[in-house]
Amino acid sequence: MEVERIFSAEQIVVHPDLAKIIKEYTKAVVRKAPVGTDEILEFSADYFKKQTEIDTEKRLAALKIEGEDA
Repeated sequence: MEVERIFSAEQIVVHPDLAKIIKEYTKAVVRKAPVGTDEILEFSADYFKKQTEIDTEKRLAALKIEGEDA
């Protein structure tokens, strides 16, 4: 895998939703307080899997609503 080198801050593009995602994730980690690297990684995998499922459900519901409008 070839990686493009970054020479200036202007080359870094950050998705606008990233700050919100990281903030919500950090709150969840603090609430759960996993201990040790393995527990943190397991919690993180479960957390993002659940968030992906929630996002997918929201997208499907939105598509269903759009389909009913047609």
